Amino acid sequence: MKNESLQLDFGADDTEAGYRLQQIEVFNWGTFDSRISVLQLDGLNTLVTGENGSGKSTFIDALTTLLMPAQRIAYNRAAGADAKERDLRSYVLGYYRSEYNETTGGSKPIALRPKGTYSVILAVFRNVGFDATVTIAVVLYDAQHGQPKRFYVLAEEQMGIAADFRSFADVRGLKQQLRQKGAEVLDDFSSYSPRLRRLLGIQSEQALDLFHQTVSMKAVGNLTDFVRAHILDPKPTAERLKELIAHFDNLTNAHDAVLAAKNQIRLLDPIEEDYQRSIDEAMQANFLRRCRDELRTHFSRLTIKFLDGEIDRLSREQLRVNQQVDDATRQRRDAQLLIDTLKAAIASSGGDELTRIAQRLDELASERDRRHRDADQFRTDARLAGVKFPDTPDMFADLAATIVERRAELEIDEAKQQERVTELSITLSVALAGQASLDGEIENLRNQRGNIPRSQIELRQTLSQELSIEGTALPFAGELLRVVQGQDDWEGAAERLLHNFALSMLVPDEHYTSVQDWVDRHHLGQRLVYFRVPPTTRERNDEIPRFAMLQKLEIRTGLSTSIGRWLRAELFNRANVICCDTPDQFRRELRAITRAGQIKGGNQRHEKDDRHKITDRTKYVLGWSNDAKIALLANQRREITSEEQAIRTDLAKAQTLLASSRTVRESLARLETTRDYQQIDWASMAASITAEE
Repeated sequence: MKNESLQLDFGADDTEAGYRLQQIEVFNWGTFDSRISVLQLDGLNTLVTGENGSGKSTFIDALTTLLMPAQRIAYNRAAGADAKERDLRSYVLGYYRSEYNETTGGSKPIALRPKGTYSVILAVFRNVGFDATVTIAVVLYDAQHGQPKRFYVLAEEQMGIAADFRSFADVRGLKQQLRQKGAEVLDDFSSYSPRLRRLLGIQSEQALDLFHQTVSMKAVGNLTDFVRAHILDPKPTAERLKELIAHFDNLTNAHDAVLAAKNQIRLLDPIEEDYQRSIDEAMQANFLRRCRDELRTHFSRLTIKFLDGEIDRLSREQLRVNQQVDDATRQRRDAQLLIDTLKAAIASSGGDELTRIAQRLDELASERDRRHRDADQFRTDARLAGVKFPDTPDMFADLAATIVERRAELEIDEAKQQERVTELSITLSVALAGQASLDGEIENLRNQRGNIPRSQIELRQTLSQELSIEGTALPFAGELLRVVQGQDDWEGAAERLLHNFALSMLVPDEHYTSVQDWVDRHHLGQRLVYFRVPPTTRERNDEIPRFAMLQKLEIRTGLSTSIGRWLRAELFNRANVICCDTPDQFRRELRAITRAGQIKGGNQRHEKDDRHKITDRTKYVLGWSNDAKIALLANQRREITSEEQAIRTDLAKAQTLLASSRTVRESLARLETTRDYQQIDWASMAASITAEE
């Protein structure tokens, strides 16, 4: 606008600075009937004089009607008349005298104009320094029933009643005609008054009140009382003092309470120290008791290990001695058999000797074949077990000890392989479970707009279905909030600050009773936090600091009035913390947060939750767009799939090694069943057959 209260005035003469009244025109106003009456002032200080009843107060009341609402004007006050003598209706109808009625015994006012006429008051103001003109006017009409109707006109150019307010068919046509000429038409004083004061550079509405008090004042009794009553604003000093005293009392009580709490904590410190010391001593006693109980088991293990070694040594010695005994017995049996044979041959000196020799050869051949088969099986098992086939009884005795040692080593190796297979199987199961969890989380995110975890969403779905409540009527706070674009470097800190609140469900007041009862009757299997949202919440008009986290948050549009107001008020309590770029700023602020996610509360409580990286978007729960989170989870799914394939490869190798160890161990077990070298010594049996032949 070209007319503002703060413009500089470049007028040559300070006596004409600002907007000055150039002229005032009235039509059908009071006793000025059926003609346009003009009071030309030309922006100068003007003294209006005249006889009583000449119309001085009429013009003053006209100007007052332009500047003040009619219900606050005391008409004809300049003439010293009673406040009820004139009103707006009497001016529009033109009451000029009263007529006595002999029938009723009362008087009745006589009007100059019929009730269907209209009145116009117009004033022109000019600012010489800016060569600017402002015209204000009021049109009054329809005074048949009570006070007349009216509308106000504002124009930033000079207008006149004769040129602009005479030729029209009806009031609507007059309004349209004035708007076409560039004027503003306003139907009520509440819209007209601020626009009027802005055009004329009147900064305070009190100035117009002061004008109304002084324009028709005949005398000032006490200037001090006048200034106090009409210029100075009243100050509630007594109430402020009471509030300050009450506030001081509250601070004193709070300080006393803090001192009492500190004293209580000081008295409890020794108890806490004794309690901690008793816990430490109990833990130490339990540890020593377990150590004492384990001593018997430890010594038993040492004894068993020693005895196992002795048993192995004696077993090997027993095998060697048994082999020698068997060889001696076999030699003795063969010698005795030869003696018996020779005795029989000598005794009979007949042909039965050949038959007996043939039978003997058959028995020896059968024994030779059996030993050969056993030797072949023994050789195969030895090759699988990685040991050398024994060619002598002494080598067989040494092989027995080697088999025992080898089997002990294989049992240890097989246990390690089995442990490796078990470990890889568990790792594979964990990877498959992780895949299933990620698949479920990705599917959950694709079925919603937000980033709330699947367990929370499934709980809400169950609750909504059983209570027949639309799921969108029970939103989680995180679905309604996000960090504004351009503040991505503070997104992780916002997630740290509002993570728990974002996972809270908002329950409108109409659903609170049914939700509370349902939650109380069911075992949820997880943690649920919900807030009751009242129908109305007091608006917070406190000034928000420039660098507060609250400035970096955005609330989703289209929410119900109750949830929107409650959420804004709750965020003012939770997110009105200062975002600090430097450690010094963080230490200065009462409530603050850093980009790394360290939070300082108003009670000097500091918190930093680094259980996962602040940049890990898979843990984010704010916002109503989850494309970024789905992409990250899909990437994690691909990584786990690659890990799963590597685990399966390692598992197959471990299972192959385990099977090989078991095969070797089984071969060693079969080798151990051969207790005597004679069982596989087919070569000596073949030599015996040759000798017999």
